[in-house]
Amino acid sequence: MNTKKLTMLLSCLSLIQTETALAEVVLPLKFDTGNAAPYGFPTTIISIQGQTFPIIVDTGGKKWGVMLREQAIHKLHVQFTGKTICSQTTEGRICLKEIIIPEIQIGDYLVKNVHGTYLPKWWGHVENFKETEASRNGMLGFEVLSQFNFLIDSQQGRIIFTKKDEKLTGYDIKNWISLPFKGHLQTQLNLNDKPIIFSWDTGAVPSIIKQSKVAISALCPKDSPFKGRVNCFYTTPTSLTTMNGKNLPATWFMISPIPSFAPFDGLIGANFYQQNVVYFAMGEKRIYIKPA
Repeated sequence: MNTKKLTMLLSCLSLIQTETALAEVVLPLKFDTGNAAPYGFPTTIISIQGQTFPIIVDTGGKKWGVMLREQAIHKLHVQFTGKTICSQTTEGRICLKEIIIPEIQIGDYLVKNVHGTYLPKWWGHVENFKETEASRNGMLGFEVLSQFNFLIDSQQGRIIFTKKDEKLTGYDIKNWISLPFKGHLQTQLNLNDKPIIFSWDTGAVPSIIKQSKVAISALCPKDSPFKGRVNCFYTTPTSLTTMNGKNLPATWFMISPIPSFAPFDGLIGANFYQQNVVYFAMGEKRIYIKPA
């Protein structure tokens, strides 16, 4: 089959389809990759072509369903499309080779024809990076995650997936803080009584805020893996609320030179999810946070 015909075939396979017999899928969740908790990436376990793969959970990976590194690629049958996918990140522009994975398994959910990318190496800050099997395999991205509702519960060490038209059981979310999101998990919050646009990104370690949006800062926490960085500063907001005045749990943000082209002023990162229970109701386009 020539390249043109292969590209046409793969473009027909771009939609993600799910099949399942169960209402909920419960998978293990850890924050042990990159740095020690509470500063690590969240990870879980999925299956690809009958093989089990620990993998990072990254809601910030907008343009792909899964990002695989060389260790995983060598174990699997994947199709390289000949295209590249380019993204602007807070670390700069990156371009990666596009791949197609026929199917992946998330518990009892079957996700077919997943578009992804091949990641030859990590980008950005990698000094003292703690490698695990999950980081050696890759990341599960937004294109797959957004097909489901999912709950991140670090206290119980689990991530729960449901279909977007199914209700979550076992959690009293009607009494939780909730807020609507647009697009790629973007919300507006009041930080110190000023409106700020945040994107909810499990792949951001830690949470970050644009330098121009805060006035008071301090050197990064002494117990954090970021304390050795030059010019590393952080801020703990005196208040962080929804637009209707509901208080979110206390957290801190590393101050970052977020580029002007970014469609947000800050990221709600992994340290927040490690310390709180968060439910992404993709069917409702709402995020629920369990009160502290």
